[in-house]
Amino acid sequence: FSSQAELDLKFQYCFDVVNDAYSAILQNHPEIFWLSGISLNMSAQNNGSSFNGSITVQFVFRKDWAYGGRSVYDDEAAVRAAAEALADEACVQGGPYQQLLYVHDWLTSHNVYNEAAAAMGDLADSHLPWTPLAALTEGLSPVCEGYARAFKLVCGPSRPWPFSGLPQRSR
Repeated sequence: FSSQAELDLKFQYCFDVVNDAYSAILQNHPEIFWLSGISLNMSAQNNGSSFNGSITVQFVFRKDWAYGGRSVYDDEAAVRAAAEALADEACVQGGPYQQLLYVHDWLTSHNVYNEAAAAMGDLADSHLPWTPLAALTEGLSPVCEGYARAFKLVCGPSRPWPFSGLPQRSR
């Protein structure tokens, strides 16, 4: 790098790429519901003829799991067991549409939408309603994202479904 400004631009680019990758991981892996973000530490040294830099990525736990008394291992196991049980039930429901409908109907009949958490948004005391844990286990009420993450976890590409998705409808 020929200047500090060029190094800063490279670091910003790296930060953006890492942040986009983190976001993609969370969107594609609803089972990682206990992370709240990443912390990036960037440093550089000028040895006279060039700059050397490093980026350290640290994952940040949501407060429910960082200091809220919840166990990541126990909650992941509960979500995994519930998702597998629901997927097993759905797999015997006929064709792909009936299977997906079964999961949808199960999620909507076994949950009550969490109006209070939805109204509070980011100000809510707990992030649990936004997780598949809230939609798949007893005693917690999800918001839309919790339903969606649970549906994706049960029906997503990591599931051993007898189909690879619904056929495209012609328009």
